[in-house]
Amino acid sequence: VDGAAGNYLVAVSQLPLDASQGGPQSILSRPLVLKSGQRNSERLALKPKEVGLQTYDVAVTGPDGIDVRRRLSFDVKPPAGDVKRTTVSALAAKGGKITLGKDLLAGLIKSRTRVNVSVGPAATLDVPGLLTSLDRYPYGCAEQTVSRALPLVYANVVAEQIGIAPDKELKERVQKAIDRVFEMQDSTGAFGVWGPTDVDLWLTAYVTDFLTRAKEAGYTIRPVPFGLALDRLQNFVANAQDNSSSAESRAYALYVLARNGRAPVGELRYFADEKLDQFQTVLSKAQLGAALSMLGDKPRAERVFKAALDGVNETAPVVVARNDFGSGLRDGAALVTLAMETGLYKQEAPKLVNVIAKAYQARQYTSTQEQAWMLLAAHALGEDLKGTKLSINGGAVDGSIVRALSAEDVENGVVITNNGETSVDAVVTVIGSSLEPEPAVAKGFTIVRSYFTLDGAPVDLASSSGGVAELAQNERLVAVVKIESDEAHGRVLLVDRLPSGLEIDNPRLVEGGDVSNLEWLKDMLKPQHTEFRDD
Repeated sequence: VDGAAGNYLVAVSQLPLDASQGGPQSILSRPLVLKSGQRNSERLALKPKEVGLQTYDVAVTGPDGIDVRRRLSFDVKPPAGDVKRTTVSALAAKGGKITLGKDLLAGLIKSRTRVNVSVGPAATLDVPGLLTSLDRYPYGCAEQTVSRALPLVYANVVAEQIGIAPDKELKERVQKAIDRVFEMQDSTGAFGVWGPTDVDLWLTAYVTDFLTRAKEAGYTIRPVPFGLALDRLQNFVANAQDNSSSAESRAYALYVLARNGRAPVGELRYFADEKLDQFQTVLSKAQLGAALSMLGDKPRAERVFKAALDGVNETAPVVVARNDFGSGLRDGAALVTLAMETGLYKQEAPKLVNVIAKAYQARQYTSTQEQAWMLLAAHALGEDLKGTKLSINGGAVDGSIVRALSAEDVENGVVITNNGETSVDAVVTVIGSSLEPEPAVAKGFTIVRSYFTLDGAPVDLASSSGGVAELAQNERLVAVVKIESDEAHGRVLLVDRLPSGLEIDNPRLVEGGDVSNLEWLKDMLKPQHTEFRDD
């Protein structure tokens, strides 16, 4: 701009991803001769060798002490960042073994992959795999925030064992979740999915259940908003219309109120005696039974809980369209949790665990609700460690095995042997990232993405589906995502990642990005919540 004519030097160095790998590495040192006021552009091609945040220091030095420095960061994402592979084995008594080797890591990025192994009586619930899945979950509505934090109220010891975070950090995470959900509470005490609007009463009961359990575990819960939440549930139970449309929410509200010593006994007995058929899900009946048990009405509690048990169907289809964030898998896990916590039909729990485990193993993906309640079920069950005698690479282990293994551990080979008198299950879950995208699948949805100019002319952007295409700098496109489903409705989160090199226009900030300006675009669906991320 106004530097002297003379010799300048452009230098670029790359910082290591991990500070333990040493200092910056020089990747460019280029001399320039510049006249006064001369403009010059230098190009440098970068090809990262690793996934993660790549950081570069750029320096321009010259005459009269000129020294200009900038630090630039680029986040390099894997093509496939949500790969999960689970294998279940039965280790026979007196010598049954499983060998973990490098074949588990085939096609995966070592630095982004974790192998969790669980061996013992409750291994099929895959506690380390579930905790890892929730820990990697990046979104944060009220339900998702609670589902991530609720298991940590009980499972922080296991979370620390498998390397998620130290105990202190895990407790801080739970406290932050408590503080965050209060930001989503409206003036009546109810909670909304993405904020204090569009409140949901089943969700309000779920959040208040989490706050209750956290309070019982010694976490700091602000009394005024917590009391407001309980008041809202009490008002809802007292004033809700007596029909099946709100039955699931009422059942959960009654359970949470009973746990806090505020349940209306007459309402509970009325529903148990006269209106039980209104409660059509396994979970709602189990919650009514648990509430009655906490109030000391054992005969009614056992009768209602038996109705919940009778509703468990091993071959029940997966139903998307439920207003209570639920599924058969979630309901079964919650049923085990409530059975163990209340002592009602505890003897049925092992059979239920087998049903849950089979359903879980048949799934490629599970929801945050399913993961959270399976972890609660595992905690409620505890573990009968009698007779569990295991060894790792010949070294004896006291009790069950729940741990995370690094890629290096697995490459060196790990042999787990059952030396006990009875067979035990072993569950190995590999969660990581791959350089090769997983093959496309359609499970209930058909999703098509198309690109257009701002005027509505189609653009053949072959690079969006694995081909090659060119765009001019500053060119603006409209991405149109069309979703079709056979289901009537459901809670759907759609994540549409940007191709490398493109930036999103945030319609909340950029007036020209407001879709109402695009007269040719027929936007039929109004999402409950949208986010624009630069990650």
